[in-house]
Amino acid sequence: MSPMQGYYNMASQSPGNNMIPQSLPLSQSTMNIGTDTNDKIDSLVQKMDQMFKKLSTLDKIDEKLKNIESSLNNLVKNVDTVNTRIDEIEKGMEFVNDSFEVSKTERENLKRTVSKIQINNGEIVIDLDDIRRDFNNLNERHLDLQTRSMRENLVFTGFSHKNDETIEETENIIRNFMYRELKMATTVDFHRAHRFGKGTEFRDRKDGILIKTRPIVCRFKNYKDREIVRSSTKELKGTHYGIQEQFPKEINDKRKML
Repeated sequence: MSPMQGYYNMASQSPGNNMIPQSLPLSQSTMNIGTDTNDKIDSLVQKMDQMFKKLSTLDKIDEKLKNIESSLNNLVKNVDTVNTRIDEIEKGMEFVNDSFEVSKTERENLKRTVSKIQINNGEIVIDLDDIRRDFNNLNERHLDLQTRSMRENLVFTGFSHKNDETIEETENIIRNFMYRELKMATTVDFHRAHRFGKGTEFRDRKDGILIKTRPIVCRFKNYKDREIVRSSTKELKGTHYGIQEQFPKEINDKRKML
C-alpha cells in the first residue's frame, strides 16, 4: 500500500466521513475520492514546480553570491594593495617630515649665521667707511705733500732729446734756454734738472723738421726764483717751447677735466 492510499483509507475512516450521506452509491463515492486525489496531486505538482522554481532562483542567487564573493575577494586584495600603498606613503611622509625638521633646523641655523654675517658685515662696512675716510685723508695729505714738494718745480717742453743725453747736458740746456729764449740777463740757479715722462714727436713750425722730445723738470732753490723764470714765459710766444707748473697726476687730471 502506498502512503497516499493509507492517507485516503484513514480519511475514509475518519469521523468526517459521517458528513457523507450514507445513501450515496458506491460508484459516486469512488468518483469523488478520485477527483479529490487528482486535485491534491495537481496541487502537489504545482507546489513542486514552485519549489523547483525557487530552487532555480536559489541557484541563481548562489551564483550571484559567488560573484559577489569573488568581487569581495578582489576588493579585499585591492584594499590590501591600498593599505600597502598607504603604509608606503606614511613612511614617505615620515621621511619628508624628518627631512623637513632637519631642513627647518638647518634653516634656523642658517638664519642665525646670516644674522651674524649681517652684523659682522655692518661692522665691516663701518670699518670700511673709516678706512675709506682714512685713505682719502691720507691721499689728500699725500697729494698735498706732493704738491708742496713740487712747489719749486717747473716743467719745460719742446726740447729735442737724444738717448745718450747726460744730466749735465740737460742742465746746460735749461741754462742756455733761460739766457737765449727767456732773455734773462742773469740765469737763475737751480738744484737739478732731468728728463721724465714719455717721449713724443712734433714738427718745428719754422722748418718743419720732425723733433723727438721729452719734458724736462727743473727744481729751483726757492719759490721766488721759480716765479722769476715763470714770469718770463711771455718771451716764448710764437715758439714751440713751453713752461708750466708741475702737479701730481691726480691734480693734472682734474685740471684737464675742468
